Amino acid sequence: MLFASLFLTTLALANIAPAHDSPQPASNKAASDTATVLEVLSMPEANRISVAQSRGTEIYLPLKNIAFDPDRSLQTRWKALLTMAQADKNKAVKDLNVAAQQKDWFMKNAALSAMKMTHPLQAREMALRLLKDKALIVRSAAVATLDSPLEPQEREALWSELTRPYNFHRGTSLWVRPQILNRLSENPQKNEARAFAAALKEKDGQMHVSAIIALEKITGQKFGNKKSTVGQKKNLALDYMAKSYQTASSQIY
Repeated sequence: MLFASLFLTTLALANIAPAHDSPQPASNKAASDTATVLEVLSMPEANRISVAQSRGTEIYLPLKNIAFDPDRSLQTRWKALLTMAQADKNKAVKDLNVAAQQKDWFMKNAALSAMKMTHPLQAREMALRLLKDKALIVRSAAVATLDSPLEPQEREALWSELTRPYNFHRGTSLWVRPQILNRLSENPQKNEARAFAAALKEKDGQMHVSAIIALEKITGQKFGNKKSTVGQKKNLALDYMAKSYQTASSQIY
């Protein structure tokens, strides 16, 4: 298996020749480059990345052409975009941002994945923009890209997305809402206690687990034990928060 992979890699490298070594008409060369790059894309991921990094700008354009070719399959365009980013990380930034504006959801998600591999900070900026995308699967990928620790503006954006109408279907949470709350609960802030408590009052039970975890971290309290149900823990947490609010109010007055 290893020999076969190395053989394919060597074959691909041999076929990707610099332009001056084998002058061809432009149309013929483009076709040859495309065929060679398609061979590269058929390799295992590690081999694809190795070829991309070793040949760099020589295969960047053929990869880009395939990635943005609407007649290619989803899988081919996805792999081409990720491989393109490995071929020339700096040059890819502009093209990945263009990919993130395409109508196809998989181009946006592939752009997020590629940007996260090559430019993590810029991937987070892209994710913030895609939190509002029309496609639920894109919004979900954007949340996944914003891993902990979250910056204040990222937390603010995620809290805002919890209330957006497009994250509900007939009054019921779409899967991205529990995903958002789970991300926020990983490092909850003290000033978010009321917001997490409000999530406990929702009908959607998927929101309750993350809210309980967050409130336990914020308050330092343990709501229930291993045998307690989520419902029991929820009630204990709500009781504790209600008493905390009453105590705070009485101290003010």
